[in-house]
Amino acid sequence: MANYICQVMDLVMIKKVPLILMVVVVFSCKKTQMKENIAGTWELDRYNGYLFTPPPQPPGNGNIIVLKKSGTFERWRHDTLVFKGVYHLKKKKDCTPRESEIFFTSNDPHTTANYVYVVDQELAFTTPACYSDGGTTYYRRIK
Repeated sequence: MANYICQVMDLVMIKKVPLILMVVVVFSCKKTQMKENIAGTWELDRYNGYLFTPPPQPPGNGNIIVLKKSGTFERWRHDTLVFKGVYHLKKKKDCTPRESEIFFTSNDPHTTANYVYVVDQELAFTTPACYSDGGTTYYRRIK
């Protein structure tokens, strides 16, 4: 009987390893796909948030972020490099269900951690739903 239980456990463990590996690969693919989606050069378009919503920024305003598939990014003000650093994406549940559970963090001291998503040619960084004074910053793709 003990031998039978060991055989069953071995079979279960053999089947679990591919399942666990598959889950890891699927999540890694989602992060890789998101890095591919956000990779590019983006210019500030608008901000919508609590208390005030300033008018949209015109094309050519010079507030640029460059996100690379490698996980590095740059912030530019016209032709001046303002910051160069790294970003990370991870899956994170918010306090209420949301469209994207991909969370963006970076080593930039002037950038807060936000959820990130892309719709058409627009990149959005949005604060967690539980923040009382949150908002969303939108960028238009320029490259």
